[in-house]
Amino acid sequence: MYNHMLYDVLIDGNKELGLINISDGTVLEVEEFKKVVASLNKTIESLDNEEMKEEIKIYNTFKHLSLLNTMDRESNSRYPISFLKIKYIKLTGAKLDSSGKPYKCMACDRDFHLNLNDYKWELNPRSSLSNSFIDFNGDTESVRGDCCSESCLINVAKNIAINSIKPEKIEYFELEHLENDIKRVITDLVGIV
Repeated sequence: MYNHMLYDVLIDGNKELGLINISDGTVLEVEEFKKVVASLNKTIESLDNEEMKEEIKIYNTFKHLSLLNTMDRESNSRYPISFLKIKYIKLTGAKLDSSGKPYKCMACDRDFHLNLNDYKWELNPRSSLSNSFIDFNGDTESVRGDCCSESCLINVAKNIAINSIKPEKIEYFELEHLENDIKRVITDLVGIV
């Protein structure tokens, strides 16, 4: 598997392209460079073929999706659950709402009260990575907030995740596993505290 980066090299006063190995920063030896060039030539030939072009597009799409999922220990649904920013927060003095107002569950719309040292579930979805799969842009109030229970959290997180997938990309996910992925994250968070 190639893990290289292009860089500028000066040859006879002209800028030419060079390759370095990004894992250790070394410049590629001539023989290794030739292998990369041969591989690129094959790719160029393939891009002239419509059928191969579609195969490459699908491969790159899955590659991109797997990179998004490196943030998650495991994602059978292929959805990057970490983008949902599920939090299990202990309400210390600084985090407890001192106004005495009840919290409102974003899933069931029920008011609920919490006391000092209670825990609350919170969702604050966002993607810090530019990607062509997930988009949380829209009504931020509807995707961020508190939940009164694990069951409400699961329901709302699942809906937000599904709605965040760009329609043309939904086929790349295995959403029948999404609920179990969310439950696993919840179990992990409860186990930490």
